Amino acid sequence: MKSDTKKLLFAVFVIFVVILSGFLIKWYLDSSSEKLLKQIINIETCISNGEWEKANDAALILNADWEYTENIWTIFTNHHEIDNISITLKNTLEYIKLKDTTDSVAYLSSLKHYISHIPEMEKVAIKNIF
Repeated sequence: MKSDTKKLLFAVFVIFVVILSGFLIKWYLDSSSEKLLKQIINIETCISNGEWEKANDAALILNADWEYTENIWTIFTNHHEIDNISITLKNTLEYIKLKDTTDSVAYLSSLKHYISHIPEMEKVAIKNIF
């Protein structure tokens, strides 16, 4: 009887750890994506105001933050999505250096989509299970 109780407690503990880690991963993805999205909005504002140097500085900070975040996100999510963000960010940096408003804003919009898509994709939902 004691052996069955230990097995049951261990199983409950493992289930608890899995559920808790799922919530923590979701929280991290949400908070880190929100931080990156705020930075992108700030860059868009700088571009629309013609503040290219400020936009470039903010984009470099975004790039540094992304490099850190990327290392953690690769543990939890699809690498294809991560690659899309990295490539789009590199293109964005170049268009900001060239002071190309149209392409900079277009790539920033794509970045917003990719970054907001990952937490949505990792959310526990029926559509993500099947």
